[in-house]
Amino acid sequence: MSNLNNISKRIIILFIDLGLIFAPMDAWLILPIDIVGVKISISRVLVLFSFFIYITLSIKKRYISFNSMLILVFFWSIVYMLSIFWIDISIEKSLIFRKLFSLIFSILLIYLGYLSEKYDQTIRVFAIIITISVIVALVEQIYGIRPQIERQHLFLYELTAFYINPAHLGATLALLSPWIKYYISKRNIKLIEYILDFIILFIIIRTGSKGAILAFLIGLFIMLFSIKDLRKNFLLNIIIYILIGIFLYYFILYFTLIPDIILNKINLLFRTSAASESYIGRTEIYEVMFSYIKNRPLLGYGLGTSSYLGMSSHNFWLEIWFEGGIINFIIFIFIYFTTLYNLLFIKTDVGSKLCLAFLIAFIPISFTVSSIFTLWSFWIVLGVCFYRINSKCNFDIYKN
Repeated sequence: MSNLNNISKRIIILFIDLGLIFAPMDAWLILPIDIVGVKISISRVLVLFSFFIYITLSIKKRYISFNSMLILVFFWSIVYMLSIFWIDISIEKSLIFRKLFSLIFSILLIYLGYLSEKYDQTIRVFAIIITISVIVALVEQIYGIRPQIERQHLFLYELTAFYINPAHLGATLALLSPWIKYYISKRNIKLIEYILDFIILFIIIRTGSKGAILAFLIGLFIMLFSIKDLRKNFLLNIIIYILIGIFLYYFILYFTLIPDIILNKINLLFRTSAASESYIGRTEIYEVMFSYIKNRPLLGYGLGTSSYLGMSSHNFWLEIWFEGGIINFIIFIFIYFTTLYNLLFIKTDVGSKLCLAFLIAFIPISFTVSSIFTLWSFWIVLGVCFYRINSKCNFDIYKN
């Protein structure tokens, strides 16, 4: 019987690993199948199949992992889905179906991320995601080879790798980097650690995502400040990263590795004027969305209706308020800050501090990435956070 249980556990871990490793690269190998406007890709099939395998084998053992945060997220998703019944805008049904699928898919990723941490697979999964992302991004940078994926022609001068949007590549690397950095730092191979940081920062800059650059720096600072092992060399690390930044800047300029369109975006980071096109564009989007929200703040306009505006929200918080109303918005705010509070004041282990770095680093990304519902890495790590705050362990699970 124990052998059968071990085999079942290994099968579960295998499919969870496969699903989560390829989930962030949702644009990768899109299949020639389209169901009511939802494109099917190998990564989506893997996630759905992973979830099905886990549920099937768990039912046989009469045990399914669940906790209070997962229940609360499930309740939030139900409230969000119910908004379909009071859609107040004329909109194509395919857009509603796409958003419904994205929401369901996000909940599955949360659950699989939770299981990944439970089975001690998080570091392995994140390491493979970053390795694949970095290798493919460097191949694209050096040789100009880019996967033929829909919409990537829109980002001609920006790295996309396996991602449908360059900002998703930058955001994924920024959010997952703290785990990999800590794991490498425990091996006392500083040179590799700094080289990897240099490469990741270069790729993030190359994507032109200002939110991802800020998230990377915030996550790095919080991690260095909150984890005792790294705090010992805090000042040295800060000096080294400043030098890396200066070297990276002149390295890029000397070898002209960044097109002018990206350099203009980077220059905007150092301007104090609020009159830049990038910020004005987002401000206009926020103003339009908020003007709609003021007319219908309680119920919102319904799931998927933010597409009615003809532009991406670039603001996760306004998006869920616009579509699901104030109750939907408040529930998720409560989930987010409850998790943040627990990681900040109650949990003291390293795994929880890495989750804390992620939650805070996510904030600039939530105001810049087109839609968080297509940033799969966010939902995966959120599941990891839920496991950390509900588990009884309070020690360094990544010490080995």
